[in-house]
Amino acid sequence: MRTSRAAMITGILVIALLVSLRSGFSQISQQDSYSANLSSGRGFGVGITLSVPPGIFLEYCFSDRLGLQASGGYSVGVVYVGGALKYRFLDARAFDLLMHVNGGFLGGSVMGFSYGGIIAGGGVGAEYSITKHLALNASLGISYYLFSVPGVIGVGNLLPSYGFSLTYYF
Repeated sequence: MRTSRAAMITGILVIALLVSLRSGFSQISQQDSYSANLSSGRGFGVGITLSVPPGIFLEYCFSDRLGLQASGGYSVGVVYVGGALKYRFLDARAFDLLMHVNGGFLGGSVMGFSYGGIIAGGGVGAEYSITKHLALNASLGISYYLFSVPGVIGVGNLLPSYGFSLTYYF
Protein backbone atom coordinates (compact mmCIF):
# COMPACT_ATOMS: atom_id res chain seq x y z
CA MET A 1 0.00 0.00 0.00
CA ARG A 2 2.82 2.43 0.84
CA THR A 3 4.54 1.69 -2.46
CA SER A 4 1.42 2.48 -4.50
CA ARG A 5 0.82 5.68 -2.50
CA ALA A 6 4.42 6.77 -3.01
CA ALA A 7 4.17 6.00 -6.73
CA MET A 8 0.95 8.03 -6.98
CA ILE A 9 2.49 11.02 -5.16
CA THR A 10 5.61 10.80 -7.34
CA GLY A 11 3.43 10.71 -10.46
CA ILE A 12 1.50 13.79 -9.36
CA LEU A 13 4.76 15.66 -8.64
CA VAL A 14 6.20 14.71 -12.05
CA ILE A 15 3.02 15.91 -13.83
CA ALA A 16 3.07 19.18 -11.86
CA LEU A 17 6.76 19.63 -12.73
CA LEU A 18 6.12 19.05 -16.46
CA VAL A 19 3.23 21.52 -16.48
CA SER A 20 5.43 24.07 -14.65
CA LEU A 21 8.30 23.55 -17.10
CA ARG A 22 6.00 24.00 -20.11
CA SER A 23 4.54 27.17 -18.59
CA GLY A 24 7.98 28.53 -17.68
CA PHE A 25 9.56 27.88 -21.07
CA SER A 26 6.60 29.37 -22.94
CA GLN A 27 7.19 32.65 -21.09
CA ILE A 28 10.70 33.01 -22.52
CA SER A 29 9.29 34.26 -25.81
CA GLN A 30 6.89 36.62 -23.98
CA GLN A 31 9.57 38.60 -22.15
CA ASP A 32 12.82 40.33 -22.96
CA SER A 33 14.98 37.89 -21.02
CA TYR A 34 18.16 39.95 -21.47
CA SER A 35 16.92 43.22 -20.00
CA ALA A 36 15.94 42.43 -16.41
CA ASN A 37 17.07 40.52 -13.37
CA LEU A 38 15.09 37.28 -13.57
CA SER A 39 15.06 36.72 -9.80
CA SER A 40 13.70 40.14 -8.84
CA GLY A 41 10.16 40.58 -7.58
CA ARG A 42 9.54 36.95 -6.71
CA GLY A 43 7.04 36.07 -4.02
CA PHE A 44 5.61 32.63 -3.36
CA GLY A 45 7.20 29.49 -4.84
CA VAL A 46 6.85 25.72 -4.71
CA GLY A 47 9.44 23.12 -5.57
CA ILE A 48 10.89 19.66 -5.41
CA THR A 49 14.25 18.79 -3.92
CA LEU A 50 16.69 15.96 -4.43
CA SER A 51 18.44 15.72 -1.10
CA VAL A 52 18.41 13.23 1.75
CA PRO A 53 15.52 12.56 1.99
CA PRO A 54 13.96 13.92 -1.23
CA GLY A 55 10.86 16.05 -0.81
CA ILE A 56 8.84 19.13 -1.56
CA PHE A 57 9.00 22.69 -0.24
CA LEU A 58 7.22 26.02 -0.12
CA GLU A 59 9.19 29.24 -0.36
CA TYR A 60 8.36 32.89 0.17
CA CYS A 61 10.67 35.72 -0.86
CA PHE A 62 10.23 38.75 1.40
CA SER A 63 12.49 40.81 -0.87
CA ASP A 64 14.95 40.30 -3.70
CA ARG A 65 17.52 39.23 -1.09
CA LEU A 66 15.69 37.43 1.72
CA GLY A 67 13.50 34.30 1.62
CA LEU A 68 12.03 31.67 3.93
CA GLN A 69 11.52 28.01 3.04
CA ALA A 70 9.45 25.24 4.67
CA SER A 71 10.18 21.69 3.54
CA GLY A 72 9.28 18.08 4.09
CA GLY A 73 10.50 14.80 2.73
CA TYR A 74 10.25 11.03 2.99
CA SER A 75 12.44 8.15 1.92
CA VAL A 76 12.41 4.50 3.02
CA GLY A 77 11.71 4.90 6.72
CA VAL A 78 13.05 8.45 7.05
CA VAL A 79 10.79 11.50 7.55
CA TYR A 80 12.09 15.09 7.52
CA VAL A 81 10.30 18.37 8.35
CA GLY A 82 12.22 21.62 8.47
CA GLY A 83 12.91 25.06 7.14
CA ALA A 84 15.58 27.47 5.98
CA LEU A 85 16.29 31.17 5.89
CA LYS A 86 17.99 32.17 2.64
CA TYR A 87 19.97 35.33 1.85
CA ARG A 88 20.92 36.19 -1.75
CA PHE A 89 24.31 37.93 -1.46
CA LEU A 90 25.09 38.05 -5.20
CA ASP A 91 22.11 38.96 -7.33
CA ALA A 92 22.92 38.95 -11.05
CA ARG A 93 20.58 38.75 -14.05
CA ALA A 94 20.19 34.95 -14.17
CA PHE A 95 22.80 33.55 -11.77
CA ASP A 96 22.68 34.22 -8.01
CA LEU A 97 24.69 33.09 -4.98
CA LEU A 98 22.96 32.46 -1.66
CA MET A 99 23.72 31.68 1.98
CA HIS A 100 21.32 29.72 4.15
CA VAL A 101 20.75 28.57 7.71
CA ASN A 102 18.47 25.62 8.21
CA GLY A 103 17.00 23.38 10.85
CA GLY A 104 14.52 20.59 11.20
CA PHE A 105 13.44 17.29 12.64
CA LEU A 106 14.40 13.87 11.29
CA GLY A 107 13.03 10.55 12.42
CA GLY A 108 12.09 7.10 11.38
CA SER A 109 12.76 3.43 11.60
CA VAL A 110 15.23 1.50 9.48
CA MET A 111 15.59 -2.28 9.83
CA GLY A 112 13.75 -2.21 13.17
CA PHE A 113 16.01 0.53 14.51
CA SER A 114 14.01 3.64 15.56
CA TYR A 115 15.52 7.09 15.97
CA GLY A 116 14.62 10.75 16.07
CA GLY A 117 16.56 13.95 16.19
CA ILE A 118 17.18 17.52 15.23
CA ILE A 119 19.32 19.03 12.50
CA ALA A 120 20.86 22.51 12.37
CA GLY A 121 23.24 23.82 9.77
CA GLY A 122 24.10 26.27 7.06
CA GLY A 123 25.85 26.65 3.77
CA VAL A 124 26.02 28.31 0.38
CA GLY A 125 24.14 27.74 -2.83
CA ALA A 126 23.80 28.81 -6.43
CA GLU A 127 20.58 29.55 -8.27
CA TYR A 128 20.18 29.70 -12.04
CA SER A 129 16.96 31.36 -13.22
CA ILE A 130 15.74 29.68 -16.40
CA THR A 131 12.85 32.17 -16.58
CA LYS A 132 11.29 34.72 -14.24
CA HIS A 133 9.19 31.88 -12.78
CA LEU A 134 11.52 28.86 -12.92
CA ALA A 135 14.88 28.32 -11.18
CA LEU A 136 17.40 25.51 -10.60
CA ASN A 137 19.25 25.44 -7.27
CA ALA A 138 22.28 23.62 -5.90
CA SER A 139 23.54 23.96 -2.32
CA LEU A 140 26.38 22.65 -0.20
CA GLY A 141 26.78 23.04 3.53
CA ILE A 142 27.46 21.43 6.85
CA SER A 143 24.87 20.25 9.37
CA TYR A 144 24.93 19.01 12.92
CA TYR A 145 22.71 15.98 13.55
CA LEU A 146 21.72 15.26 17.16
CA PHE A 147 19.85 11.95 17.50
CA SER A 148 18.04 10.22 20.30
CA VAL A 149 18.38 6.47 19.95
CA PRO A 150 16.83 3.93 22.36
CA GLY A 151 19.55 3.00 24.83
CA VAL A 152 21.82 5.84 23.66
CA ILE A 153 21.05 9.52 24.30
CA GLY A 154 22.53 12.42 22.34
CA VAL A 155 24.46 10.82 19.49
CA GLY A 156 25.80 13.79 17.50
CA ASN A 157 27.50 14.07 14.14
CA LEU A 158 28.75 16.99 12.07
CA LEU A 159 28.23 16.02 8.44
CA PRO A 160 28.28 17.63 4.99
CA SER A 161 24.90 18.36 3.44
CA TYR A 162 23.85 18.98 -0.15
CA GLY A 163 20.73 19.56 -2.17
CA PHE A 164 19.46 20.11 -5.70
CA SER A 165 16.06 21.61 -6.37
CA LEU A 166 13.72 23.02 -8.98
CA THR A 167 11.48 25.92 -7.92
CA TYR A 168 8.44 27.41 -9.65
CA TYR A 169 7.59 30.96 -8.52
CA PHE A 170 4.06 32.24 -9.03
